[in-house]
Amino acid sequence: MKEFKCLRCVQCCVFTGESDYPLIFPWEKRLLEMRALNYRVGEVKFVPRLVYELPDRERVVVLYEWLINGRCPFSKDSACLIHGEHPLVCKMYPLIIGIWDRTLRVSMRCAWVGENKWILNSSIDLQKVFHKELDSALLAFIIIESIISAIEKDGGVLVHGKYDAAELIDVDEAYDGINELLNAAGERQS
Repeated sequence: MKEFKCLRCVQCCVFTGESDYPLIFPWEKRLLEMRALNYRVGEVKFVPRLVYELPDRERVVVLYEWLINGRCPFSKDSACLIHGEHPLVCKMYPLIIGIWDRTLRVSMRCAWVGENKWILNSSIDLQKVFHKELDSALLAFIIIESIISAIEKDGGVLVHGKYDAAELIDVDEAYDGINELLNAAGERQS
């Protein structure tokens, strides 16, 4: 069975519109903002994408959309400046989580997938083809589902629309137990 290997092509880490923008967790957003300062890559921009409102009217951000128009600012000469610290969405690529329908997809924009799309037409074992990427995708699923479950248990409901940044709080700042979840999930991935 052929195993996925990044070709480090010029297509990778390029985003052409809203449907391409990566979804990241709040702690990843803060790390990216810090790394942008360290590497002097300019401002990185984000918008809240998955937001829940708690019964006390507090709005909690679970996921941000990273607004990248063109090449990722951390991609230089087909290499990642923050490799090892990059978000889960990057670690799992070319696998993509469909956040609204909770599905796992394979990106046809990936050059390796394009060259090997016959694999997708057969009954493949994703674990054998996308070993590391699938582990990262499953970790992202576990984190998302655990967070949403905790919020909904507290009476939180999904909110749609635009938000004033002053009324939002990141999920890991609103829930102390999230850090324990992340530590446990990180240990499982090691």
